[in-house]
Amino acid sequence: MIRTVIVDDHTLFAEAVGVALAHRGYQVEGVARTGKDAIEIARKVRPDLVLMSLGLPDGNGLEVGRTIAEHVPSVKVLAFNADRDPDLVWRTVRAGFHGYVTKESTISTLVESLDAVLAGRIVTPRGEREGTFDQVRPSESRWERLTPREREILILLGRGHRTGQIAGSLHISTNTVRSHVQALLTKLSAHSRLEAVAIARRRGLLDDLWETSNG
Repeated sequence: MIRTVIVDDHTLFAEAVGVALAHRGYQVEGVARTGKDAIEIARKVRPDLVLMSLGLPDGNGLEVGRTIAEHVPSVKVLAFNADRDPDLVWRTVRAGFHGYVTKESTISTLVESLDAVLAGRIVTPRGEREGTFDQVRPSESRWERLTPREREILILLGRGHRTGQIAGSLHISTNTVRSHVQALLTKLSAHSRLEAVAIARRRGLLDDLWETSNG
């Protein structure tokens, strides 16, 4: 079962979506009306997926989504919004969300999009399933998808550090390191730590690191 949290200030709508998802194999762990509640629920239940409305009564859904991702690095955060504005879609994906689905989507389309996100893709309203991050904005670097913490860990991986060493350097638990590593592997479309470092080096993402190390 996919542990899911729905964040939307329209409670009846959110609950209806939750019921529909529950019938399709998603385990809805909570429905939050505010950003504060969303963060508290996410920290408590550590969901696999968060379906996030961007218009919340107590804050910006983009900031709430980023905060949840910091607390639960393995989570997939998908915007679920009424507006199809391409600029908003772009800002959402750049903020680290795993996709953007409009509220006019059918439940079948929503579920297909969620399945695609869980499989490691980034979806957009442009056909929902076929849109990927690189198709939305080809010039955007994969590096910019990573959170600051994921970038730190990627640099340490590039230096050959192991999980325990990274945890000690950053003063976090080994489980948190593993969660961050899995998240950055997904974002870089890498199957291993070595492949992630190789991708970063090919794209020049670690040039400064190697210059410093060799200097």
